[in-house]
Amino acid sequence: PEIVIRRDVRERVQAVAPFFVQARPVAPVLAADSLYWVVHLYSAGDHFPLSQHYEVDRVERSYLRHAAVAAVNARSGRVLLVPSPA
Repeated sequence: PEIVIRRDVRERVQAVAPFFVQARPVAPVLAADSLYWVVHLYSAGDHFPLSQHYEVDRVERSYLRHAAVAAVNARSGRVLLVPSPA
């Protein structure tokens, strides 16, 4: 038996990668015989020089770029970060 402190997918990802902004949807993905919960992660900033400002999720941003995908194993809770190919 294991004690799990963070059971929520978003909390687990936030603990591993607090510097990324998480996308809203959390999607289930089946790979082989395992279930993963997948969240897209973005690098974001509110002060990027000479850029247009947009409101994203009620927060004003001037920089938003897809950075990685976080996959949380539904059984073990392990978090895997896969960097964006771009």
